[in-house]
Amino acid sequence: MNRPRDLHSDAREREHRDLVAFLQRHRPSTPPAAEDLSDRIMAQIEILDRETTAPQPRVRAQLRTHRRLVWLAPAAIAAAAMVTWLTARPALEVADIDDIEAAMIASWQATTDGLSDPDDESFALFTFDSTDEF
Repeated sequence: MNRPRDLHSDAREREHRDLVAFLQRHRPSTPPAAEDLSDRIMAQIEILDRETTAPQPRVRAQLRTHRRLVWLAPAAIAAAAMVTWLTARPALEVADIDDIEAAMIASWQATTDGLSDPDDESFALFTFDSTDEF
């Protein structure tokens, strides 16, 4: 049972060695380096360094404008939220206030009077017989 595994691993090893040998034989040669390559790289670095060390006045103005805009966005969002909150609240009308006042008075009277009107249907929920079970 172990024998087929050994044959399989030997075949894989042989394929691997063949592939490595093929790649080594057909490896491309590296191109020769340019003689002045390091000088050109250093010249480009120096040019970039000069450009980035001293920002131009136009860039400074753009940065100032950008900073102002950064603070403007949260302020605008807060202002819009406040306006929405203030205008979206429903206003109570006089009729609603009268209804609320009447309900409060009726509730207060029912509490202080001890539910004296047995024919009133609005207080029927609060009455119970001694036979009711809890």
